[in-house]
Amino acid sequence: MNIYSVAVSLLLLSSVISLSSSAQTVNESYKGFKASFGAHALTLDSNVPQLEELPAIFNGGSFGMVKGNKFVRAGLTVAGFYYSADNVSRTIDLVYSDATANFYPLAFSKKNFRLQPYLGSGLALSRLKFYGHYLPQEPSKPINYSAPEPYIGKQRTVSAMFQLGLEYRFPGYEFLTVFTECTLLRPLASSADAMFEKTSIHNVGSFQVGVAFGSLKK
Repeated sequence: MNIYSVAVSLLLLSSVISLSSSAQTVNESYKGFKASFGAHALTLDSNVPQLEELPAIFNGGSFGMVKGNKFVRAGLTVAGFYYSADNVSRTIDLVYSDATANFYPLAFSKKNFRLQPYLGSGLALSRLKFYGHYLPQEPSKPINYSAPEPYIGKQRTVSAMFQLGLEYRFPGYEFLTVFTECTLLRPLASSADAMFEKTSIHNVGSFQVGVAFGSLKK
């Protein structure tokens, strides 16, 4: 991770923390949980021939926490678990987490809109776990193709993330919403096990549908 990446990461993280703290200064404060399901898409770049320019789609879900007010809301995705789709030629798992701050422009209107668009940004950590038989094997160790594919290594990427979402707030509840969002990620830095140290990701994005719920403090 170079100095530029560290600076950007710290700036984004401090923004999330600052926005989260500012939620305390507004009369109404939301606090609760979120859960979503959807898909992540990316393209691998690697010196491993089987992974070079490999497009991959992952399906799964995530859970986390939210805190904020009607103008700004901070979110933390504690963990998301996604698995490579059937049309992906290699078996790869994606473990995902992020910290975000979402801004709701229509909240400044005097009218109470149930349907609210929002913009967001933050930091994301993507951890890829690779399985298969395509790395060099010990000559004396035969391959058992009837057994589950063995774990062969992992790769981690820290990315800046940018979101565009739409949220519906249910009337009659303190804090209950459904949302859909699209996210674009720009990789900042990465690390990996020795066999995957020249493996990176690009063209990264996701689409999620979820629910957020909790309590409203006045």
